[in-house]
Order: sequence, then structure tokens, then C-alpha cells
Amino acid sequence: MTKSHARTNRCLPWGQVGAHLTLPSQDGSQVSLDKLSRQVGVLYFYPKDMTSGCTIEAHNFQRDQGKFDAAGAVILGVSVDTPDSHKQFCTKEGLTFRLLADPEHKVVDKYGSLGSSWA
Repeated sequence: MTKSHARTNRCLPWGQVGAHLTLPSQDGSQVSLDKLSRQVGVLYFYPKDMTSGCTIEAHNFQRDQGKFDAAGAVILGVSVDTPDSHKQFCTKEGLTFRLLADPEHKVVDKYGSLGSSWA
């Protein structure tokens, strides 16, 4: 796919692009995308913790957390920040869903979320 396709909202199975990829979350747990393949949810990408736009986006997901929970869906945010940065962001902003750290660009490059091409 081209870069422009990578920037559109797309519904993909968890493991379709990120199969066998595991990322650490702010709570120290490891999250494997392929193990989530039977769950419904949102995998969203954002550029940086504690920036104004990313904070607004995270607050919107937090605001709707109850709706996702009621639907049995999981929310996962991904950025290239570290688990420690995510932990500080979640603490400061009261976020209760998991943020995944991808400083090595293992998942963001596969999904083309930072303007890179799709794998």
C-alpha cells in the first residue's frame, strides 16, 4: 500500500500486520498483538506522550472507556515513547487503558503510522 493508504482509518485483524510482535506497556506487561486476535478493539497510533493533540486524543478514548468495556473491546495506544514515558503520561492524565512502547519502530513501521510505507 502507499503512504496515503497508511494514514486512513482501516479495520484490520490485530495480527494481520503485527503478527508475532510483542511490545511492553506502561505497567511492565508484554502485549502480543497476535494473542489479541480473538478480541475486538482499537489499536491507535500517536506521535508523542504529553503533547496537546495526543493528550486530547487519549482523553477521548478514556472518556469512552466504559463504552468499549461494555462492548468487550480493548483500547491500545502505540507510540515510539518508552514504557516509563507512558507510565508518566498515564499517571498525569488519568489514563487506564494500556499504552504500548515501540521505540524500535517494530509495529509503527509495519502499520505505516509515522508516514513510513506498509510492510
